[in-house]
Amino acid sequence: QRFGIVAAVDCSPEMEELAHRRGFYVARVQDELFVLDSSESFRPRYFGKR
Repeated sequence: QRFGIVAAVDCSPEMEELAHRRGFYVARVQDELFVLDSSESFRPRYFGKR
C-alpha cells in the first residue's frame, strides 16, 4: 500500500488542514518525538494502482 505523509517541525493549522484534505498524513516533530496525529474521520488517499 502507498500513502503520503507530510512531516514538519513547524506547521501552521492551515497547512495541516490542506494536507489532510488532500489525503496526506501529517506528522510533527515535537520534543524530539515524531508525532502522527489524525482525527477519527481522516481517510488517507491511496497513491498506488487500483
